[in-house]
Amino acid sequence: MRAEGRRLTNMVEQTLQFASSQAGKQRYSVETLLPADLIELAVAESRSEIAESGVELTLDVAQDLPPVRGDSSAVMQCLRNLLSNAVKYRGQTKKITLAAVAEGRFVRFDVSDFGLGIGPEDLPHIFEPFYRGRQAVDAQIQGSGLGLSLAKEAAEASGGTLTAASHLGSGSTFTLRLPVAEAQGADS
Repeated sequence: MRAEGRRLTNMVEQTLQFASSQAGKQRYSVETLLPADLIELAVAESRSEIAESGVELTLDVAQDLPPVRGDSSAVMQCLRNLLSNAVKYRGQTKKITLAAVAEGRFVRFDVSDFGLGIGPEDLPHIFEPFYRGRQAVDAQIQGSGLGLSLAKEAAEASGGTLTAASHLGSGSTFTLRLPVAEAQGADS
């Protein structure tokens, strides 16, 4: 019941956020953020979902990551969505990873699962609102198709990017790149 309640609450929140975004009412406040704090909070907020699923989360976070620029709520929503999706789409595997590393003028956050993967025909469309890939539909995995669309919007509003790489049957990696605080204003 707890998992179903969480799923329904998340769906309602995503729907409201999507409606706000479409109406042009979504506002972002970009500030300096510490990557370690973002990761710690995202993991803490996802802990019960991860524990209930029996998944092992491996963290691979580089030491002394530079501060990044972003909207705290938007970045947290993005990371939580990526962790939740990794749990949902892991297939029979019981492992997901969250890695973070400095990469030039960005900090790169990678969330990976080792499960279903996304087909090449679906990959170009996964960030479209309400789009659900064939594997998700066939596996009857619950979702609205809004999470990745909202996550991408949140990443871009923070001056970053969200991309995906996947292979059928071997999993997916979603990469969030946020600009280093000192790099803000430079060409990215």
